[in-house]
Order: sequence, then structure tokens, then C-alpha cells
Amino acid sequence: MPGGENDWGSEGWRRNMHELVNVALLAAGLVLLCRGVWLCFGTDVALGLSCLGAALVLLLAATIDRFETLKGLGLEAKTREVTQRIKQADELFKKLQDLAAHVYAGIVKQAAGDRYWQSAFDEAELNQLANETRARMRQLDISEDLIRRALTPWTHEVLWRWVCVAAKPWFDAIDQAITSLQSQADSANLTNSSEDGARRLELRAKVSELQKFRGEEINSKLFRHPRTDLIPELVRLMDRTPAEVDRSCHAVVQQTIEDWRDEIAHLMEQRELKSVSRWNSFIGWKVAT
Repeated sequence: MPGGENDWGSEGWRRNMHELVNVALLAAGLVLLCRGVWLCFGTDVALGLSCLGAALVLLLAATIDRFETLKGLGLEAKTREVTQRIKQADELFKKLQDLAAHVYAGIVKQAAGDRYWQSAFDEAELNQLANETRARMRQLDISEDLIRRALTPWTHEVLWRWVCVAAKPWFDAIDQAITSLQSQADSANLTNSSEDGARRLELRAKVSELQKFRGEEINSKLFRHPRTDLIPELVRLMDRTPAEVDRSCHAVVQQTIEDWRDEIAHLMEQRELKSVSRWNSFIGWKVAT
């Protein structure tokens, strides 16, 4: 067959079969019509009328899809227009789904904010917006993939706030190291010996290195741009922590990451909070459970 579509489920095969049946019905109807007319002018009028009636039914069945509206003798058919309307409605609904997905995605993105323009919504309002967006998109039968995409900015925001709390022991350790080194450098200013001068320069260089690590490395890698790989990046940065920082805090942060592995995986996969009460307790949110 044309196009190589010869399976029973193909649209081309069904269309060809439909045309073949119509041709067969039309041919049979014409034969009965001729037979009926011949009989009516002959001796068997009753049989001729029966043939004419059967011919009418066959001709109607063969051509009914070409009528937009046909009414008569209690019979009504509106097949072509109905089919076209259904196709138009399906196409319109798909367009509305795409439009709704883009609108909801834009709303969530604006509400979640970014690292430069912080969200005007608190955690409870953001979570409520995410839940309402998810529910309304599902009511429109929008695919789960598009729902997850729409909620990605909210997921970034939630993950970022979690990292800020989980990594706080590490941040504090860096700040303490900076303060300690700065204090030592200031103490070295009390004398004018060459040895103390060299020591002062060394301490100031270390302070500058830590401040750069704290201000540029961490901010640019973790907080400047929304991303879903914040936790792996946090671990990589912790491995590069300067030697002046107390590394005992690493075990605390690593344990927190391990304890929250299931919660974070659920957030990333489903774009929703698995245990709202646990998030409230950890981050200090006031989100309705």
C-alpha cells in the first residue's frame, strides 16, 4: 500500500478500508436501484419497492459521511462536522495546555526569585503556590514532565535555602578562621621587628585567601546561579577548604547530607516536600502541613 502502511492499526489502512466499503455499498445500492425500477415496471411491484427501499438504505450508508446534516424519517446524521469539531477541540486543548504550562512556569519563576532579586514570598507562601500550581496543572491534564519543569525554580529556591542551613557549620568555621587570623595579624602590628612584619604579611595573605574563598568561590559556585547540583558542589568545595579552617565541621555537614538523602531525592524527583514538618523543623519554616 502507499507509504508502506499495511498494518491494521494504521490510519492509512483504515481510511482505505473505509473507502472500499463505501464503494461496495454504492455499487450494491445502484444494482438494487436498477433492479427495483425494473421490477416496479414489471409484474412484481412489491418486490420492486423492497429493492428500492434497500437501495436507498445502501446509498445512504455509502454517502452519509458526505452530508453535514441529514434529517428525515427520524434519522439524523452529523458525522463530518462532529469529527472536525472534535479534532479542533483536541488541538485547542493542547494549545491551552502548553499556554497554561508556560504561564504557571513564569509565575513560579517570578515568585521564587533568584540570587540577585530575592523572593518577596516567604516559605509558606512559596510552598502554597507550588502546591496550587501542581494541582491546577494536573486538573488540566498537563504532563508530569511539564509540571516538574514549571516547579523547577521553586525547587532551586528550596534547595538553596536548605544548603544555607546544612552548610552553616562550615561557613561558621571559615568565618572563625578569618577572625582568628585577622586578630593575629593585628597583634603582630604591636611590634616593629622584621620577623613580626613578615609574620604580619603572611597572616594578611592567608586572611585574603580565605576571604576570597568565602566571598568568590562559595558565592559563585553555590549561590549566584540557580542549580540542582548544589549538594555535590558543596561537597567539592568542602574538599578544597584551606588548611587554616577547622575541618571537624565537615563530618557534621556530611552527616546532615546523609540524613536528608531521601528527602532531597524526593524533592528533586517529585518537585514536592516529602515531610513538610521536617522541613519546618530544620529550616525554621512556618509551612502548613
